Amino acid sequence: MPKYVSLTLREALFAQHTGEVAVVLATLEHDDFEEPLRFSSDATQRLSDDPLIYGTISQSLTYYFAMMTAILPHDDEKRPPYVTLVFDNVGSDIVSQIRSIQTPIAVTLRVVLASAPNNIEEIFTDLHTTDFSWSEGQVTLECSQDPLMTEPCPAHRMVKPFAPGLFK
Repeated sequence: MPKYVSLTLREALFAQHTGEVAVVLATLEHDDFEEPLRFSSDATQRLSDDPLIYGTISQSLTYYFAMMTAILPHDDEKRPPYVTLVFDNVGSDIVSQIRSIQTPIAVTLRVVLASAPNNIEEIFTDLHTTDFSWSEGQVTLECSQDPLMTEPCPAHRMVKPFAPGLFK
């Protein structure tokens, strides 16, 4: 199925110089979180003056600016698609909140343009954290979809209760 992106994004991608900024919006969700954690890779607009907070508002949701690097999925035949998110200068409260989680965190990534944050150019859903590491001031999350390669094939065993016609 072809992926369609806006003409503005295509022009920005192919231009030698552009004023357009691609913004990655990351949503981290878990049952143990009071509310989803939302981060933006760009300080698109000032959200408050005291304290000084920047972020992006997309589809009525507020994503707070964090120094973030997102290495988006690519085609690699040897492993399922994965995303690496690296957050710099993250507060210790966020690190302790993520460290306390024992089960995978659900992650959704949206790519938008800073000039049109309500228009989602690309979306990556059904991602779950597979690895988590931290160092002083930096958090790294590796996320992946459930790989189809680990699904049993065929899905069922041909045993008497499931396929009685084979045993007559």
